[in-house]
Amino acid sequence: GYRAPDGTLYFGGLEGVTVFQPERIHNNPHAPPVSITDFSIFNQSILSTGGRSDVLPEGPVYQARALSLSYRDAVFSFEFAGLHFADPQRNRYAYQLVGFDPDWVSTDAGKRFATYTNLDPGRYVFRVKAANKDGLWSSEPVSLEVTIAPPVWKTWWFRLLLVALVLGGAWLLYRVRIRLLVRQKQELEQEVGSRTREL
Repeated sequence: GYRAPDGTLYFGGLEGVTVFQPERIHNNPHAPPVSITDFSIFNQSILSTGGRSDVLPEGPVYQARALSLSYRDAVFSFEFAGLHFADPQRNRYAYQLVGFDPDWVSTDAGKRFATYTNLDPGRYVFRVKAANKDGLWSSEPVSLEVTIAPPVWKTWWFRLLLVALVLGGAWLLYRVRIRLLVRQKQELEQEVGSRTREL
């Protein structure tokens, strides 16, 4: 190698000479855009199977804004990628399922997926962001809303129906009990009246 008086460095190699000026080398100033590339339920990709219309009404995951899942979809995964190709093995990721994860979960390029199991019914928002090899994070995370429908027995209308059935049953039992007491009173009055006539 040789360093010129102006600071230029020269390195000889098998296929020629590499020349550069160290002061002109900077960190990459561009944050990588991030994309959700796949969504799986029970390790079955929704995209590769053509999509389930009840899960992805708008087409592929990366175009959808929201997902609707059944309570039976107990295990699901998101796959994501940072679109920065200078050194993709050194990209970093952070993801969070708002409503479940208390804080961001950090991961590297070797684990570009997030798996969730047995979540309670409700509304969640999955967010993911990426950083390039120089640690520059994307300014806005990509978000995807996930709604997990409750089973029938956990819906408000089922609970309201159950309360109505309990109240209706209690009222019916009350009416039957009153009718039995009235009948017993009438039978007792008849018996007392017949005994009185006998005397």
